[in-house]
Amino acid sequence: MGQSVAGRVLSVLDAFADAPGTLRLTDVARRTGLPLPTALRMVRELVAWGGLERASDGSYRLGTRMRVLGEAALCPRGLLAAALPSLRALAARTGGHADVAVESGGVALFLVSGEKLPLGATAAGKVLLAAGAKGAFGTVPTVPGTIPPAPGTAPPAPGTASGAAATLGMAPPAAATPGTASTAAAAPGAPATPSALSALSAPATLLPRYTPRTVTSPARLAAQLARVREDGIAAAHEEYRLGELAYAAPVVDATGTPFAAVSVTARTGTPHARLTAAVRTAAAATSAAYAAALAAEAR
Repeated sequence: MGQSVAGRVLSVLDAFADAPGTLRLTDVARRTGLPLPTALRMVRELVAWGGLERASDGSYRLGTRMRVLGEAALCPRGLLAAALPSLRALAARTGGHADVAVESGGVALFLVSGEKLPLGATAAGKVLLAAGAKGAFGTVPTVPGTIPPAPGTAPPAPGTASGAAATLGMAPPAAATPGTASTAAAAPGAPATPSALSALSAPATLLPRYTPRTVTSPARLAAQLARVREDGIAAAHEEYRLGELAYAAPVVDATGTPFAAVSVTARTGTPHARLTAAVRTAAAATSAAYAAALAAEAR
């Protein structure tokens, strides 16, 4: 029995699950195994519904309707709505792109842009890692003297500012090409031994490199995450894309446990003090707004 119409539509959406950004029609047909005319019909239906959007170069990306549905399905329901006023203020204050991220499938999912970025190479991802998020390479071990992740929380994504903050123990624009502008490890939560740290420096256990400034040493990333837990803020200076500077701070629940990260991305050269103060304020305001929304819903 052949695949149903619904099955074909869902297979088209699945084709974008691990896509780097946009896909051309030929890419969709190849990923789904559908004949080109059939893939075209499915894509047109999804564009009309809002599940896909057509880019100026004729390629396709996930549409706003999918982002709305995805946000509704996330564990922190209503987070984006609670964060939007603070994100708008953050963008106006800094001139940068403001976003809020959560860990999803071992990456940092940004709810405004819809991007899925590596935890260890972004500021938001680092916040999430510091909070205990687990990335594609597992939990980044702590180093002697650092604070282990809170039990039951997932580590943030390496490569993002939010990821750094999360790993350090803080509670939790169209996609661009990485690098352009627009395991031997200690048990999770336990200090890494000298032998473990030595093993982590082996080439086979290096983290992915996106730019010349990406932190690829797990031991060095663990040290960054320790600073994130201590300072309550994470940074990523051209670690995922050249020309970009990002800072992130944790969004916490009523118990003070981090579960998300607010981040701001600006051009390299933007005054750091202006960005750090603004992102701290936005993260605190988002935490308060989300708590108030949950309280109102419970009444």
